[in-house]
Amino acid sequence: GLIQKELLTKNHAREEVTFNIYKVPFDTTSKFPSVLTVGVDITEQKTYQKQIQYIALHDELTKLPNRQLLRAGIEKSLKRAIINKTYSAVLYIDLDFFKDINDSLGHAAGDKLLIVICNRLLKIANKNDMVSRIGGDEFILHISNISNDNQSLVSYTNRIAKLVNASLSKKLLLMNKTFIFLPA
Repeated sequence: GLIQKELLTKNHAREEVTFNIYKVPFDTTSKFPSVLTVGVDITEQKTYQKQIQYIALHDELTKLPNRQLLRAGIEKSLKRAIINKTYSAVLYIDLDFFKDINDSLGHAAGDKLLIVICNRLLKIANKNDMVSRIGGDEFILHISNISNDNQSLVSYTNRIAKLVNASLSKKLLLMNKTFIFLPA
């Protein structure tokens, strides 16, 4: 029968390439078994698949995980939390008056603001945390691997929430005007 296998290797330039390898046994009059092997380079197809998957799971503007990837991340974190007996927390962040900025200064200014907010949130998050953009001016900071007692959970989450408020409330120069945004 037909045997098919995907093979990841490196070419002469040390770049990763992917091949679909097909092996088909066939009869000959020879005493020795014969196999026809065909390799098809699917590197470009794999690259496109990765790009499509990235686009499907990330916000186009900020490159942050979207709702779908956030949901998967929270599910994975909850499973880990059960095993490790730790907690997770979710902080919902909504920017007040974002629509007013978008309407008065234009979408380019709104986009710049969202990227600044994204970068500020990423500076607060730890390597196990996830920052995602779930809507126009809505972000989620999912905090995972928090200690296994309620007091630590409340204390740590409050500290992170204060850091978020302080960071997002810092002055921002946008279209030659200074703004202070209030997270909700």
